[in-house]
Amino acid sequence: MESIYFLLGLIAITCFLIRVVSKKEREENWAEYEARLNANETTSDSSSIDENKNESFNKPDTLGLMFNSLQQFGCQPTVKSKGSLSVQYQGVNFQIDFIGMYARVWELMWASIKADDPDLPKIREAVNTANFNSLPTVVITTPDEDGYIGLHSRCYLMLHPANPDNAHYVEGVLLTFFSVKEEVRENFQQIKTQ
Repeated sequence: MESIYFLLGLIAITCFLIRVVSKKEREENWAEYEARLNANETTSDSSSIDENKNESFNKPDTLGLMFNSLQQFGCQPTVKSKGSLSVQYQGVNFQIDFIGMYARVWELMWASIKADDPDLPKIREAVNTANFNSLPTVVITTPDEDGYIGLHSRCYLMLHPANPDNAHYVEGVLLTFFSVKEEVRENFQQIKTQ
């Protein structure tokens, strides 16, 4: 029985010592943390350069990123008056608008059809099928004053300065505009032969 009291006493003393040592370590760690926190606050208060970097990281210049990306693979973009770009790639004209970090790329009026054309329902079906399978969306407009319905393509993409390869990304997206037109044509031919 005495050995049990001795064992319980030994356990109690060990637990007390562990508690005292761990409390001391916690206090030292807390002091180090507060010192680092105060040092970071002092550094960030005095460095406006770091703040400017953080601001530009949070609000990237999407137009500038797109402009530079297009130039990297040989395009010559021009800035429009409303903060949009116009560029020609492989003989096709693209219009690019910007919404925050997103760029909306348009290929305007690459085809048209008369509103009273009997093949219009087949073309709509071909467009719907292509839109289901493609990155760019084919947009069908309402008839203009001459009765023509236009086919346009558009695609949204996000550009960010942290992306190490924006140029290849943009070029890949522009290439999909050619494939979506081909897909609409192929779908139309398949529907027409049915």
